[in-house]
Amino acid sequence: MFSWLGKAARKLEGAPTRPRPPRLTKIKQAEDASDADLKLALGWAAAWCEKPEAKVGPLLPLLKSGFTDSKQFQRHQNGDVLHMAIRLLRLEASRNRSERAASALPWVVFQTGPQECPCLSAQNLDGKCVEASKGFQIPLADCDQPVCKCHFRAITAREKKQRKIDTCEGEVLGDWLKKLM
Repeated sequence: MFSWLGKAARKLEGAPTRPRPPRLTKIKQAEDASDADLKLALGWAAAWCEKPEAKVGPLLPLLKSGFTDSKQFQRHQNGDVLHMAIRLLRLEASRNRSERAASALPWVVFQTGPQECPCLSAQNLDGKCVEASKGFQIPLADCDQPVCKCHFRAITAREKKQRKIDTCEGEVLGDWLKKLM
């Protein structure tokens, strides 16, 4: 009913919050994802964008072509669903690579995306880092944006020390990770 209000409206209406993204552990590059992963990403993206009318079957060929030409989504009625599916696939591939490279790049830094007003959770986490093995699950649990543009970047221990980047530790880390999962 009030989808433009985001999470606050869903709480008032008694509806559950947005679905958590699926964990796609096998993909290394978003473009190489299997059809099953693509369908899973599209199903999640349709639920995230609150568009139950978006059917996975017709969107699958568009998603496959979207890795090379995402501008076509701007004109499509389910463009935000396709965009979020690609974001999910790319973020999961990046997360998998980050976990594999944890010995060389042991930390990941959360960064808000290029958007006018990121969600409150993202604003609170911007610039914070955690161990690469724990990582961040993006979009965040409390995200109220129609298309989340947040991301993370793997860094070395030396870069973390030089830039004096804050680490989420102890209770703060535990609280945030509980919300993220």
